[in-house]
Amino acid sequence: MLAALVTILLREYVDAGVILSVLILNAGIGYFQEFKAEESVRALKKMIVPQARVWREGKEKEINSEEWVPGDIVILAVEIDKWIRRR
Repeated sequence: MLAALVTILLREYVDAGVILSVLILNAGIGYFQEFKAEESVRALKKMIVPQARVWREGKEKEINSEEWVPGDIVILAVEIDKWIRRR
């Protein structure tokens, strides 16, 4: 933007027009890419269903988190091998 202002002050109107055109084009492309990325993230979130291990009816079960009901006991676990390797 500053470059366009300087070129206008130097009375290089064609160069200023090119600079402003590139700025506008760049802003448009950036906006479009951001919009598409947000759409992709929303679509991925819809596809992913978190799973949980619960204790239900005296048995350990793996269920979708949407199927939790009052009385389910959620089992929290850490895979020790992965935890140790990170250290």
